[in-house]
Amino acid sequence: GLVLLMAGLSTYTMLLVPLCVQELRMRGVASKHGGPLEFQDMTGAAFPRINGPITVACVFASLGAIIGFFEFAADNLRAVSPHLERWHMVLAVALFEAPLSLLRSTSHPIFRLSMAFGNVAVALAAGSVLIFGLWVDGLLPVSQLKVADAGGLGLSFGVCLFMFSAHMEIVSVEQDMEERGRVTEVVLGTFAVITVSHLFFGLLVYASFGEATGRRWQGGEWVEETILQNIGHSPISLAVKIAMSANLCFMMPMTLLPASKAIENSLGVSRLAWPRLASSVTRLSLV
Repeated sequence: GLVLLMAGLSTYTMLLVPLCVQELRMRGVASKHGGPLEFQDMTGAAFPRINGPITVACVFASLGAIIGFFEFAADNLRAVSPHLERWHMVLAVALFEAPLSLLRSTSHPIFRLSMAFGNVAVALAAGSVLIFGLWVDGLLPVSQLKVADAGGLGLSFGVCLFMFSAHMEIVSVEQDMEERGRVTEVVLGTFAVITVSHLFFGLLVYASFGEATGRRWQGGEWVEETILQNIGHSPISLAVKIAMSANLCFMMPMTLLPASKAIENSLGVSRLAWPRLASSVTRLSLV
């Protein structure tokens, strides 16, 4: 029920965003920073008095998502190489993300390759979890499955918050599309596929692993883990974990892009003497 509710609210909000951008474009509203219209231009027109707090909330949500990406990747990499220290991972990710953070458009070829790689990685990860759960462990008796678990509401809220922070990105995506008139069709189709696939995947995985889904029993209580910990430690499993970790590293710059633009606009970077240099310094500082 919660998944369907959030899917409906998120889809409705996502459909409103490009409509607002199109309306601003028809009214001849230009971006305050001289480039394409951005999320804060839209919120500034709709809520001029609270545009600042809205931008700050969205930026923090995006940065929180990036931290979540890193933690997920770090957990997987520690399972592959236990001898790695956290500072090793922080340094490696920072060096990898620094040049990617300087990209300024979601239409860049690197982003397209990243999304293609990400689709393959996610398909491999989801397939591995389903195969391991259905073929190796099999479905659990219905009596062992809980209808609801209030303990997961906190995590669900965090996921939903990240979901809404993604609305910042649709502004850039709409303006990078060659056929902007198809944005509504693309958004509806994408969200329909995502909703159905998430429900199907979630139900099957929970029916296979039950309370052990993304968790392990330690010290008399459940300890939260990633879902990939349920697929064991075979060579194939390790390859899947590495692929998903790499995918999240590629996703970080795309998630950071709208947040970095919002921060630059708030700081007035475009009005400085060396805007390009100031922009690069700002983005590298976020990394």
